[in-house]
Amino acid sequence: MILVFSGPVCREPIDLAFILDESGSIVNRNWEIMKEFTETLIRNFEISDQGTHVAALMFSNDAEVLIRFHDFTGANNNVESVARKVRSFPRSGIGGQTHINKALDLTNTDIFTEENGMRGRDVQKVRNIVLLLL
Repeated sequence: MILVFSGPVCREPIDLAFILDESGSIVNRNWEIMKEFTETLIRNFEISDQGTHVAALMFSNDAEVLIRFHDFTGANNNVESVARKVRSFPRSGIGGQTHINKALDLTNTDIFTEENGMRGRDVQKVRNIVLLLL
């Protein structure tokens, strides 16, 4: 079941990172469900330059960044642009093992860095949202 809200529920600016499991235990239908769930969640935030910023990565044998916090700016930094990007997340089709350690490492060394758009201490960070559907 996908919940749909009429507008943002959380108006506080945060840096929000999603980590999606793309390993072999995730069937294609569950990959699509994870993307739908991610899109539903982001619709609960006010996405903008001053509001919430979104990042995402996927992992299996390796981890790969899909969105960095600075990828959307200005007029493109809105819910619809980010939702469109989430819907387009590719699936490698390779499967593989569940190396969540690589995802967590990449989250800390790439996603949550100032050079990739993480904001200062005045903005809350939501790290390591892991979407696993087995």
